[in-house]
Amino acid sequence: MLALGAPCVRAQDIVVADTRVFPESMTSTRDGSLIFGSFGKGAIYRAWPGDESARLWISPEVSGMTNVLGVLADEKSDTLYVCSVDANHASQEIADRLSALRTFSLAEGTPGSSYPMPGGSAAICNDIVVARDGTVFVTDMKGGRVLRLRTQAQALEVWAADPALTGADGIVMSADQKLYVTNVRQNTLLSIPILRSGKPGAVVTLKLSSPVESPDGFRLLKGGSFLLAEGGGRVDVVRVRGARATIAPIFRGKPGYTAVTVARGKVWVLNGKLPLRNRTDLSDDELGPFVAEAVDLPEP
Repeated sequence: MLALGAPCVRAQDIVVADTRVFPESMTSTRDGSLIFGSFGKGAIYRAWPGDESARLWISPEVSGMTNVLGVLADEKSDTLYVCSVDANHASQEIADRLSALRTFSLAEGTPGSSYPMPGGSAAICNDIVVARDGTVFVTDMKGGRVLRLRTQAQALEVWAADPALTGADGIVMSADQKLYVTNVRQNTLLSIPILRSGKPGAVVTLKLSSPVESPDGFRLLKGGSFLLAEGGGRVDVVRVRGARATIAPIFRGKPGYTAVTVARGKVWVLNGKLPLRNRTDLSDDELGPFVAEAVDLPEP
């Protein structure tokens, strides 16, 4: 386990080069790019291979987004999937329109398609995962659902709904194509098998080896192992066996972790500082930089 310590800007860390970004999600590509979604500004930032800072890549003026939650790079389809929401509630009409799964070219950043969330602003598009066959699954934190976008489909459809999914946040898929979901509100991890028919099996709350606090960002590490970012200030390796999950912490820092990914031979963990988003009394200097911290990859 790594030594405990508060996040700081080190030479190997990546800083998002802007103020009041409040990044909730992060994804990466095989070449070492890191991509950040801004809940504060609705922008997308990118650190290209070798860069030590992430700069504005897709502006709100181009995309029309006001707030961004989940981001996921799918290199197979050259697609960046983005969860667009409206946290400002300018109007019901705007909130409904902006509640959508959006796509952009991963190479160019140009806008692609928009898939409105069933239920409009009554749903919160939070995070995304893509199956081997190209099917996209999206968590709906507010509605307690997992939505599905099948290849060539023109609209999202409700795939699974369960009270245990109210608060659903991060989502991953194991090598055997089973879905796992974090619940940031209920402090649980869930599994949902995909049946041969394509329908969901029963939603199962996993039995954890130790409690988790505000489990958020979730990424596949390998096989039945995953990386988990806890809002309580911890990064874990999660190993699932049946209905049990072993939680093995690998890093501890300040509360506020929202996302985790693997790139450049490191684990990267992001502190979105979301509880401070409405603190207008804090200056940009007092908020400090938004940083993806580099953590050594755990041993197999």
